Amino acid sequence: MFLLLTMAYDRYVAICKPLRYTVLVNRTVCHVLVGASWGGGFLQGIIVFALTIKLPFCGLSILDSFFCDVRQLAKLTCTNTQWNF
Repeated sequence: MFLLLTMAYDRYVAICKPLRYTVLVNRTVCHVLVGASWGGGFLQGIIVFALTIKLPFCGLSILDSFFCDVRQLAKLTCTNTQWNF
């Protein structure tokens, strides 16, 4: 999501303000946008991990598919996950 937002800003400036593109999207702005994308993704991942690690798991630990999604992990818990997800 954060990377798509960065790409959308870049395309917006390139299409709507093509003559000012090099001024508005310089190396510093690119570094800030990439850093914000990385930091936002990392923070979101840490929050999801912290919410998931607290959940008590019981019963069979078999997932429905190959990809370990948060919603599938919530199905394996013994508690109400309405507030977490």
